[in-house]
Amino acid sequence: MMVFGWHERLSWSYIKGDITKSVLLFLAMLISFTALLFAIGFHQGASQMISDVQYQFLDSQFFKAAKKETFALDSSPLSLVKTSRPTMSEMAFLNNYADSFVVSYNYEIFFPGNYSLSFRGQQIDRVSLVPVYSFVSASNRKKLLAAGTFPMANTLNDVVINTALAELIGGSKSSLIHQTLNLEVNSPISAIDGESQMLIEESFSYRDDLTIIGIVEELSFLNEPKLYYSFSALELLLDGYRFSKIKDKEGNSQTCQQIIALAPDDNYLSNYCLNIFALDEEAIGSLTYVSETLVKSNSSLEISSTSLMIQKTYQELMNATFYSMVVFVIIAIIGTCSIIATGSYSLFIAKKKDSAILSCLGARRRDVIKIFVDYTVAIVIGAALVSLPISLYLERTANNLLYQYFMFKNLIAIPYASFLKTPFLLLFILIASSLVVSCGCTILPILVYKKFSLAEELRDE
Repeated sequence: MMVFGWHERLSWSYIKGDITKSVLLFLAMLISFTALLFAIGFHQGASQMISDVQYQFLDSQFFKAAKKETFALDSSPLSLVKTSRPTMSEMAFLNNYADSFVVSYNYEIFFPGNYSLSFRGQQIDRVSLVPVYSFVSASNRKKLLAAGTFPMANTLNDVVINTALAELIGGSKSSLIHQTLNLEVNSPISAIDGESQMLIEESFSYRDDLTIIGIVEELSFLNEPKLYYSFSALELLLDGYRFSKIKDKEGNSQTCQQIIALAPDDNYLSNYCLNIFALDEEAIGSLTYVSETLVKSNSSLEISSTSLMIQKTYQELMNATFYSMVVFVIIAIIGTCSIIATGSYSLFIAKKKDSAILSCLGARRRDVIKIFVDYTVAIVIGAALVSLPISLYLERTANNLLYQYFMFKNLIAIPYASFLKTPFLLLFILIASSLVVSCGCTILPILVYKKFSLAEELRDE
């Protein structure tokens, strides 16, 4: 059984004597400690999540490589940037960084090109058609599947959509599996005929029903409705698709692949880029590293991806949010400490005669001071301890809401068990800061107590 001295009993009587003020001081500290824990948890969770953001998208394996050359203009602060397609030989250096990847030409001028997508006769707008090299290579991303599975056959007819597109279509995820989307592609092009050296206009046409085999649930942050198709299946289609009017020098009709391969690197047919497909997560990490290294070295070569762009935007947003939260927490803590200091001072003013009587009865100055220190310690330590279960409950509630609406998983991760690789360091910091705040907020009564006159306080007694 814990035995309290007369200091603690007197402090406790002060707390009960003005319960309204004590509760207000307690709530002020409780809000500050809870906000502090949330700020730490947000920084911890966001830091852990940043590295995983890129992998929350199925197209994280899809990169584009482009070459951008800057030309200064005479007598002008402006400059021109020329974008062109790198050559295959210029991409050979990637073999030093990754093993499982494929570099190919970009065929977006043909497919998806100029297309329309519909479901049950209703046209669907704002949908991006995104290539996956093959769904076999995507089989290690099954954790993203919300319904169905990845296609087993290498065909353009079997596709995967994300939940953003599923919501746009309407209906439950499971009911959309094996439903069909109607795709029509009509992409006009202009290319040089190898035989006559004249500019010839042709059109790539494709029409088919696409069966939804799977639905992936991606991070909703900056995401858009997407339809994923097999790039290797597209290559087979384009390799057999010939244009009757566009021929090579020998008079043979050219395929789509030949037209793109022979197009100048700065021609619109090249789409000014090459495709790079990472075939596993290790290759994704390697290509991401290369992309960041090229940016730091100011290279004319650029490797980019939509998921990498979203990751960087997410990181900038999280940093801005965290710093804003830190400013708020600092202001809240300063304000709360001021409230605690004011409460301690007002208590001392109200109990000066009690202090004088105790001094007359033989109490030492430090004994009297300890009464007010114990008063603030009880309130602040109590608020710190109560903030732990409240923060845990709010953390779980907030994470459930963030995951439900934004697919942010464990965005707030308060490190109760281990902080900065030290077990229970956060709890130690919380208790230590509580003691510092308690003692600091009692400085005013201490300073006042040193100056107050015992005879004057007892004159009316």
